[in-house]
Parts: sequence; structure tokens; C-alpha cells
Amino acid sequence: MNQRIIIIDDDTAVRDSLSALLESAGFDVQVYCSGALFFSVAKRSEAHCLIIDTHMPQMSGLEIAKHLQRENNLIPIILITGQPNPTLKAHAAKCGITTILEKPFGHDALLQAVTDCQNHR
Repeated sequence: MNQRIIIIDDDTAVRDSLSALLESAGFDVQVYCSGALFFSVAKRSEAHCLIIDTHMPQMSGLEIAKHLQRENNLIPIILITGQPNPTLKAHAAKCGITTILEKPFGHDALLQAVTDCQNHR
């Protein structure tokens, strides 16, 4: 069975490009345009890794991570952001996020981050 990667990003182009890359690498990918949609329909227990954008309307990537933490759901999370900074990194660490990828990032960096997440499960 292929490992399921869930992408949560409000940008259609980002969702499509990340999904295509990960599917070509053999992963089963599901995409959601918002945290609310993810929480309403996703089978979180089947996810091996989440890739979440930092800045989204209604629910940010950090808010999604906090919600998962309250559920005691320890799915590895890769946070993607165009503006990493020490404050974001500190908040991410408090939410259990260990990987932050700065946009733009290369295909190899994303695939390595996903592999690292798989190894930490």
C-alpha cells in the first residue's frame, strides 16, 4: 500500500504541483484547500505525513497543527512558508512541527522532507 500524503494549501497551483510531484514518486496524495475541509472529511488516521501552507484564510498551518495536537494526533507535518523567521520556527516547534520548507523549494528538498517524516513515524 502506498503511503498517504495530505496537502493542505489554499493555492490551487501549489496543490497541483506538489500532488503531481509526490504521485510521480509513488505516494498516494490527497489535497484540501482549507483546514476546515481537511478536518471535516479527511481520514486523518490514514495519513503518513501532512504538507501544510503557513498562511491560509480562516485556519493557518499552525492552527491546523495545534488542532491535531489537541486530538493527540501525531502525524508528521511539513510546514511550507515563504517567510521563515525565528518566531514562526518557535511556534511550529511548540505545535510539534519539525520540518519547515522555505518557498521556493526544490523537488529534492520536498522528497527528502517527506522521506524524513516517514522515518520518524
